[in-house]
Amino acid sequence: MQEQERKRNRRRKKKWLAALIVTAGILTVLLGRSVLAGQVSVEEDASAGITAGKEEELVYARLLSVTGNEISCALTDSGEEREYQIPVGTVVTTRMGTETTFVRLSRGNQVTLLLEKGTDIIKAVWITG
Repeated sequence: MQEQERKRNRRRKKKWLAALIVTAGILTVLLGRSVLAGQVSVEEDASAGITAGKEEELVYARLLSVTGNEISCALTDSGEEREYQIPVGTVVTTRMGTETTFVRLSRGNQVTLLLEKGTDIIKAVWITG
């Protein structure tokens, strides 16, 4: 009698453990999806609304170095290295939409630069990654 009860208890424990593992797996997948969805929406928010006017152009780049208001970057489309000087007071917008100054820029940032067309004069900067 006790042996049958032990077997029944083992089966219950195995079923409970299997249900727990399946539930944990489902929760892991759902959590992973929600995290990914959150990352995508942050990136979309960062790039949403970035447009250039008639006399402006957008440049996409990765920052190689930042020294004060001088930046060196690799252009995303061509890989060409360029240097720019960010005018004091230029608005830098973070991925979360916070407006700040060039002090927040650091090596490795992916940025979108708004330039006066045909010049190296930066009008605005967005940190996109």
